[in-house]
Amino acid sequence: MSPSPPGSRPRLPQPIPAGPPRPAGVTLPHPRSRSAAIKQLIYRSQPFGFDQSMLDGILMAARRNNRANGITGALICRQDMYIQLVEGPDDAIDALYQRILADDRHTDVKLEMSLAIEERMFPRWAMLDDTNPSMTFSKEEVEDGAIDRASPEALRALFRRIADRANAASTAT
Repeated sequence: MSPSPPGSRPRLPQPIPAGPPRPAGVTLPHPRSRSAAIKQLIYRSQPFGFDQSMLDGILMAARRNNRANGITGALICRQDMYIQLVEGPDDAIDALYQRILADDRHTDVKLEMSLAIEERMFPRWAMLDDTNPSMTFSKEEVEDGAIDRASPEALRALFRRIADRANAASTAT
């Protein structure tokens, strides 16, 4: 390859398009996840020092790292709670959960559910940010212990509603 003329930029190889463009935050599962066992995990915790810039940083890092590791999922995040569903290769989910346990941006991490699944709930999202907190618990319900009383099935159903709404919205655009 000959050097570029002075003042010009070198021409970089262009990526091969992978199909129609997808909205921001939408990704396809990592190819490795098609053959590996898929684990789905839900945890909850209490935010520590929560603000919008912290959430933006969490989402940016999660989307980048999750794509690289074949992980998809959704995060329900407010100043009084985090509830997250992640799914992907068994070893990648286990490693992610260990990092979550060590993360100082939240406290009181509780594993609500971990199981093998056949099909992902959020196959197109590296990390979907739930933008409709009215679908989740109110502040009063959280203070009254509603999350403590919620069964793993009820939490999974909550994420199913979020997935259905996100899928409907993405097909409408």
